[in-house]
Amino acid sequence: MMKSVKDVDQANLCIGCGICEGIAPENAIKLELGCDGFYHPHVKNQDQEPWDKIKKICPGVIVNQETKLNTKQEKLWGPISASWVGYSTDEEIRWQASSGGGITGLLQFLLEKGLVTKVIHIGRALSNSLTNTVYISRNREDILKNSGSRYAPAAPLTSIKKILTDTNKTDKFAFVGKPCDVAALKAYLKIHGEFQEQMVILITFMCAGTPSLKGTEALIKALGVDQETVEDFWYRGRGWPGQATAIDKNGNHFSRSYNDSWGSILNKHLHFRCKICPDGMGTMGDLTFGDAWEEENGYPSFEEQEGKSLIIARNNKGKNLIEQAVNNGYLKVDNYSLDHLEKIQPYQAERKKLIGSRILALRLTGLFYPQFSGFYLRENSLLVSLRENINNTVGTLERLSSKSKFNYFVFKVFSIFSLMIQKIGIILRYFLSKPKS
Repeated sequence: MMKSVKDVDQANLCIGCGICEGIAPENAIKLELGCDGFYHPHVKNQDQEPWDKIKKICPGVIVNQETKLNTKQEKLWGPISASWVGYSTDEEIRWQASSGGGITGLLQFLLEKGLVTKVIHIGRALSNSLTNTVYISRNREDILKNSGSRYAPAAPLTSIKKILTDTNKTDKFAFVGKPCDVAALKAYLKIHGEFQEQMVILITFMCAGTPSLKGTEALIKALGVDQETVEDFWYRGRGWPGQATAIDKNGNHFSRSYNDSWGSILNKHLHFRCKICPDGMGTMGDLTFGDAWEEENGYPSFEEQEGKSLIIARNNKGKNLIEQAVNNGYLKVDNYSLDHLEKIQPYQAERKKLIGSRILALRLTGLFYPQFSGFYLRENSLLVSLRENINNTVGTLERLSSKSKFNYFVFKVFSIFSLMIQKIGIILRYFLSKPKS
């Protein structure tokens, strides 16, 4: 049983959202960037660590999807109130932001119509364009400046208690974050109902995982630019999907396609917690946004074109706000059938189906793992073959085997057992398929 944020971190389950620092007394817990390129919590004062509260909201400990899901589609993709493909009608936003500017266009509507007064989200740090920091945006200029995907560690909740308590009670907030950030904030708001009305909308996006800052450094190196000379950097946007681009102090541009930057470099540096995450689809918020990739030969196409956002309303609140943004001319959308979603988001579907087998590896080795409820992991695991489930358990055990001799022993035993099962399966298929003479 985990008894401290130190245990969560040592189990490699802390994704660095910052909720522990955000709710602890000042200077009791501090998130710091480690040599691995991820944020880690450091307990400065053990007596002040509010562990009893942290363990109820930390996404490294617990994530509860409380909405009852009935259909096979919902059990795979999460609650669905409505779904669309759309984009911001503001051409600058559509071009500069990721995925057609769906999130940024909605935020523009919420701010300009007074439905929210502040947006809590992340953007690139002024001191170092390779890193992220938290911003409170109040207008179009702010949200546009901080728009776009940021494929590096971010801790948007480090000051959440201070932001909510040190503000005018008439202020209304929108929050944009990773699925795990939203899960933590939603759990916090459940405990602190006094802030519920102030938090107007929780917005998240489809997340394939958080790469280490080491991934960004590897990308900068692949671009052929000296990291010390980088003046500005963005991962994508300025088109759809846009190119990873660095600008040095002499104004020289260095670019690499989305497929090459994310597909070949950044996704090789994902956090372990992301590999066992059942919520890459962002089911915990009110709205989920993602890339509405065009389908080409059964796979997503990453050819440059005008941006489009896939938008999923998780509840009536999210649905109503999208409809208002459309009616007021901020977004243009068309209805979208999620029957096609698996073809344009194959990674998300595959991961959701195989998470149960990966968590089984943690259970076999006796390692800590988060309590995930309401994600139908067992039912989704039946959507893939026994061989795929076994291979994912073995693969996870192999990655864990370096941690201890015991884990290596479990890996070897389970590998032999799984090989036997698969051999038996091959023999059975041979005899069952053999025609009778």
